[in-house]
Amino acid sequence: MVTTAQLATMRAQQTALMDKSATVTNPGTATANAYGGEDAGTATTVTTVCRVAPPTAADQRTAERVGQVVDTVVTLPYGTAVTDQSTIAVGSLSYAVTYFNTEESRQTAVRAFCRTVRN
Repeated sequence: MVTTAQLATMRAQQTALMDKSATVTNPGTATANAYGGEDAGTATTVTTVCRVAPPTAADQRTAERVGQVVDTVVTLPYGTAVTDQSTIAVGSLSYAVTYFNTEESRQTAVRAFCRTVRN
């Protein structure tokens, strides 16, 4: 069994391998307004470290299983807030998150499956 201390060490080791800087933007939660429509919520932005890599064969199978197209996997530190509506900017590139790992019981990092946003 993995102890809490061992899990914390693994998370720290994962983060130490992240060699790039990322800005993660999460859209705000829309709220109903008095006119029957919705008002956009306030977006939140956080800057953190990351690692960017092409998807593995296993990543591609997972993406196909959930019906998503993935060309990049951005790995972020454990606990980084990401949704399937998030965008991640790394250098001059922007990525739209299509799926992220939530199934692991002993998660050591957040792996965001993304597609590159072409301007």
